[in-house]
Amino acid sequence: MTVRSADPALRDAYVEVYRNARRFMATHGNTEQWADKDFSNEVDLDLADGVLYEGRNEAGELLGVFAFLEGPDPTYAEIEGVWLDNAPYCVLRDRVGGDNLSPSADRHPPRQPPDAASAHRRRLLGARDHSPV
Repeated sequence: MTVRSADPALRDAYVEVYRNARRFMATHGNTEQWADKDFSNEVDLDLADGVLYEGRNEAGELLGVFAFLEGPDPTYAEIEGVWLDNAPYCVLRDRVGGDNLSPSADRHPPRQPPDAASAHRRRLLGARDHSPV
């Protein structure tokens, strides 16, 4: 997969990927997340700020879109719990995949709980979430 800065000329395609993700979530029981989010505005802002990225496969097909921001991010000004430290961080938010990456059991096996080695890697990388590294 190739990751590169999003192309403003493809804005409508990016908006549609987010809308497809919202429909997918609603169809699978997640009816509240992004329920009233204006993806057009969000994509426009992320493109203007230069923080929107796309992923493409070897054939050039759009696989997904995400925003990558260098912190601090106002979204995380107040969190449950505490940060491990005050070190700089980056935020990967609003990750979505296109139709050819729709979740399915055969392509996306359930995540396994992190083992001690992955916990160690997270500490070394300064990861702030609990997803396996």
